[in-house]
Amino acid sequence: MANDNDIFIEFLIPQIINQNDQIDSEFNNNYPYYGTEEINLYENDPNIRELFDFAQNILGRYLNYSDLNTLFMFHDFLRMPIDLIKFLISYCVDNGHKSLSYIEKVAISWSEQKIKSVQDAREKVLDLNKLLNDIRKSLAVSSLNQKQRDFFCDWKKKFGMPNDLIIEACNITMMN
Repeated sequence: MANDNDIFIEFLIPQIINQNDQIDSEFNNNYPYYGTEEINLYENDPNIRELFDFAQNILGRYLNYSDLNTLFMFHDFLRMPIDLIKFLISYCVDNGHKSLSYIEKVAISWSEQKIKSVQDAREKVLDLNKLLNDIRKSLAVSSLNQKQRDFFCDWKKKFGMPNDLIIEACNITMMN
């Protein structure tokens, strides 16, 4: 029998990874929030500390608590290795995106695409760069602006269009 001084703690662990190892859609935009004690505890881990320092240096600003929470979520919740997170941040910054909300969207996309290593990410990035280069050639332009890049990336990522179909659409556009 419990008395008034007993404290009961019940841990509820939701099933957030389905059998295909993808994030269930009901948990999208509802990622875990780590308390300051938890973040401070993990900051003592040299790998996590290195990640935070790396992100701070490449983003060119001090990271606030929300930033640290987001970065830690990539590792803890999305199960991304530290080297993949560093590659992700570098990739986004190299393409002109320093916003952590943008980086988070890319991280989630990579997680959903089952990109689990730097090698997987490099292959995906090379494929996308090749597609954008082929589009540029097909449209006979020297470069694509960010809006155009995002537009074609949506065709590829959101709609799952194969590269050859995207290039054919560009060719048809140029003929008209």
